[in-house]
Amino acid sequence: MKNFRNSIFLLVILIFVISCSSTKIIPDGYIKKENYTSANIDQFNNTLQLSIYRYDKKPALNKNRFLELVDDELEQLLNLLNRFEIEVQKYDFKDAYDIVSNDINNEDYVYIDYRFNDLEQFSIYLFDSSKNTLYYMYMLVLDSDVIIE
Repeated sequence: MKNFRNSIFLLVILIFVISCSSTKIIPDGYIKKENYTSANIDQFNNTLQLSIYRYDKKPALNKNRFLELVDDELEQLLNLLNRFEIEVQKYDFKDAYDIVSNDINNEDYVYIDYRFNDLEQFSIYLFDSSKNTLYYMYMLVLDSDVIIE
């Protein structure tokens, strides 16, 4: 009976460790990371964040439970990228945004988390396979009349 309890305990610990490690969206192994943000700590206003992770080679994305091939979400992705690009043009890090919509293809990976209520808010993780680059984009817009279709 004691061995059974020990086995169950070890199984629970193993499941916990596996589940914690599988919640990671950004793969390890990047060689360079760039962060840009428009956040203003003194005010709760529009916020844009752009993080760029560059890799020597493509990480094992097929083991990432969040990132999926772009296929099914291409139209939605392009709409959100267009919206982000409009906003990023207002900030001094606009030149760091180098995503070309026409370059996105079915070898790229994406994870989109978006919420719409009174606010316009979304996060995009896009891995560009041609550049071995992962882009993380976050946008919270409080004073926009633009609606994403």
